[in-house]
Amino acid sequence: MLTDLVAEGRLRPKIGWASDWTETPAAFEALAGRKVRGKAVLTVGAVTP
Repeated sequence: MLTDLVAEGRLRPKIGWASDWTETPAAFEALAGRKVRGKAVLTVGAVTP
């Protein structure tokens, strides 16, 4: 699996955008406009009860 390759260090994905999930529209726009090289990663913050 891809996750195994990453964990083993045999696959190193290029991350060109990392932001909170609330920035999803901006990430889509940047990807569509080819302003990002690599992958876009959107994080989800911790859920507080």
